[in-house]
Amino acid sequence: NYKFPDIDFNSISTGWITKLNKEKLITELSRRQLITSGLVPDLKNRLQKYLKGEYTPDDFENPVQNITFIPEPIASSVDNTIKNNMSDNKKPYFKPTNFSGSISENIDSFLKKYNRAAIINGWSEAEKTQYIPVFLEGSALTFYDNIIDSGEDIKWADLEKRLRLEFEPIAQTDMLRLMLEKRKQLPDEPTVSYINEAESLCRRIDSNMSQDEMVHNIMKGLNPSIARYIGIMGNESLAELKSNVRKYEMIEFMIAGETPKSSFDFETDIIKTKIQQINTNKNTDEIDKIRDEIKDIKNMFSQLLNKDKNKQRQDNNEQKNYYPNNKLNQNNFNNQQWHTQMPQAYNTLPFLPYNNTYSILEHISNNLQSTILSSKSNK
Repeated sequence: NYKFPDIDFNSISTGWITKLNKEKLITELSRRQLITSGLVPDLKNRLQKYLKGEYTPDDFENPVQNITFIPEPIASSVDNTIKNNMSDNKKPYFKPTNFSGSISENIDSFLKKYNRAAIINGWSEAEKTQYIPVFLEGSALTFYDNIIDSGEDIKWADLEKRLRLEFEPIAQTDMLRLMLEKRKQLPDEPTVSYINEAESLCRRIDSNMSQDEMVHNIMKGLNPSIARYIGIMGNESLAELKSNVRKYEMIEFMIAGETPKSSFDFETDIIKTKIQQINTNKNTDEIDKIRDEIKDIKNMFSQLLNKDKNKQRQDNNEQKNYYPNNKLNQNNFNNQQWHTQMPQAYNTLPFLPYNNTYSILEHISNNLQSTILSSKSNK
């Protein structure tokens, strides 16, 4: 009997089928004991017929008497199962991100979020292995399927190692060590933030790195003024290092009446002071100096314009002297010999839009002078 009683097939959504690739289509068909052979259009059509109640016995792999109807895709089914299992104890549900194995993705970040979700959701080691294909895509899902298809009964610890080995960049540890070597506390970076970031790098390089080695690596990148103070204190562990940093900040607060300032804070204070000085217009000598320089520039441009104007007049006079006073008729004007007899200077006469250039200069000068007068009036 292949009929499912008491099911409203019109209320079942099938739009998600169009988004599935061949691998996921085969997974969905297998869950429903449907035939998984054929091209992608055939697989989609077979799955749609099943969800619409239009299936036939030929759509199933083997003759089965008792079949459980499955309306949802595997991702929604797993999500609902997880949420239902957690509904009794009222714990929050944290959904991990997906991982496809592309170059732009980081397997370390994915596994860290996945393990965090497993802790929050209360998943066992077996459930972590069972649920992870829901959050894999592309080459990562293919890699997982190859392991399952080989018939290997893999545990979570082994699967996690193999995922790292497969998708970690080449020389990952060397890259992390180089990052740690170059990691320095930024001028405006809180000390506690720097310590936590450096500690994270140390643990990614070696999860079993000793406390002494981590403290040594962190101290190398600390702000020199802080490192000089806490360097003479006992820093046998990260807890002691953080405690000594808090002591340093407390002493700085007691002396200066405020928390230690970064170079960024000092630069901000200097900028604010300079702006205040400008707004009060105390430095009138500088304004007078700028005004004198504007006058010098204006005089220089005026002399240059007068020279160009005189040269243009001289060239025009040369042209008038070259031509006779009588009119040239049209035939002589069109004569090709006229062009060869023209003096070379005629074709290379300078052109300088005197009036436009002077207007632009005058406009700039007036604006600068207006700015200066406005500043002095606010004094």
